[in-house]
Amino acid sequence: MTHPQPGLVARFTVAAALALCAGLASAQPGGTTPPVAPAPASTAPVVDSAATDLLTKVRDAIKSTRAISYAAHVEDLKTAAVTTTATISATRADAGGWKVHGTGENITSKGEKTAFTVAYDGLSARSLRDRDKVVIERSLEKMDDLQVFFTGQSARHPFAWELLADEPFAQVSAVTLEAPTTVQGTACEVLRITLPASAGADDKADDQNAAATSATPVLRVFVSKADNLPRRIERLHVSADGTTLSGRVLELRDVATNADATLRQFTLDVPDGWRVRAADRDARRAAREAQREAEKNAPPLPEGVTWRSDPNTLTPGSDAPDFSLATPSGAKKTLADYKGKVLVLDFWATWCGPCKTAMPALQRLHEKYKDQPVAIVGMNAEGPEPGDPVAFKKESGYTYELLLQADAVSEAFKVRGLPTFYVIGPDGKVIWGGVGLAAPPGSQRASSKARAEYLEQTIDALIQSALPK
Repeated sequence: MTHPQPGLVARFTVAAALALCAGLASAQPGGTTPPVAPAPASTAPVVDSAATDLLTKVRDAIKSTRAISYAAHVEDLKTAAVTTTATISATRADAGGWKVHGTGENITSKGEKTAFTVAYDGLSARSLRDRDKVVIERSLEKMDDLQVFFTGQSARHPFAWELLADEPFAQVSAVTLEAPTTVQGTACEVLRITLPASAGADDKADDQNAAATSATPVLRVFVSKADNLPRRIERLHVSADGTTLSGRVLELRDVATNADATLRQFTLDVPDGWRVRAADRDARRAAREAQREAEKNAPPLPEGVTWRSDPNTLTPGSDAPDFSLATPSGAKKTLADYKGKVLVLDFWATWCGPCKTAMPALQRLHEKYKDQPVAIVGMNAEGPEPGDPVAFKKESGYTYELLLQADAVSEAFKVRGLPTFYVIGPDGKVIWGGVGLAAPPGSQRASSKARAEYLEQTIDALIQSALPK
């Protein structure tokens, strides 16, 4: 699993947000009160300083969030029927924007369920179609395009897309405050946001009644008083007389952020026996040819190594970039300080779930080779919202070396996601580079523990091959 890095190259280039599904629903057992009837849309600008201040706090809270996970619960306004349930994870990508993962079920009016799994790793989006044993893939650069792709895979609605935007809730014609309430036991303020007519085009297309009128798109955003992040988003289409024509409700349950977020693998593996169907076949063909060429020219894998070096990392055999980074005590370390040693680099951050999954394996390697010419080094890259890596490692009992503020050298090492690993030989040349936690061969749905063990086995074999005989 790869976790994007906030302060890296800007940090799933994508601007956008986890899908704002909406609508009004009756009170939920968890404490959600029935939404109030929507007021008629007004053409005059609405100025509500308290609402504007709260909206600013919401935007700031979203921008400071590096990773988020939640359980999505989507309902249709008219029928009050659950239409989708899913688990959603997102983390900021290296080049800006977000990486996302979603898995869940769509539920028809007859109770029939259709499963979906989708993900976007900042470069390409994939959708697993279990019934056909096919992986649908598309290379994307814009989050708007990702929404279109997920729509085609019947997976758009559980994502609260406004949370993932470069400028959250940027399209606002008017904003007011409604009476506070609770959502699943969480105390919330309620923002009512009137959007420009063009902002509701996608949702309006979902509903013929709204599409046939000049309905005004409206959001009701239930904001937690504790962290200023949404817990419920209602996307409505309201007629000129105040009648709600259509709507969809998205509840974000069990919300966790940053280090507490539960993250998934953002690059979906292709299960054994499945086919890949690329939406952009030419780009996919070119990528396959480039990867085959890279593998053909790459040195043979050492004995016991089945995890090939990632083609997007530094090329095996090339010189590792120099660096000058501080230890927690303030001492400076450069690449030259590790000459004659096998150097294992782990680019990580305290908010990165997959990074923490990998760390016990790195600690075991450190203990195994501590009396040999091997250095296991954590390259901390926290981004613009730094945690406390020194305290984290101490509290976790990890004793391998730590270098701070490695964001500055991340670009030179072509780090596009966290964790990223490198094995560098005693001569300073790259031996291998890996991104995320790959699955062992034949185990594409492997657990996080199995993936961490595969990482440990791979790096162990690489160290053995590089140690002086």
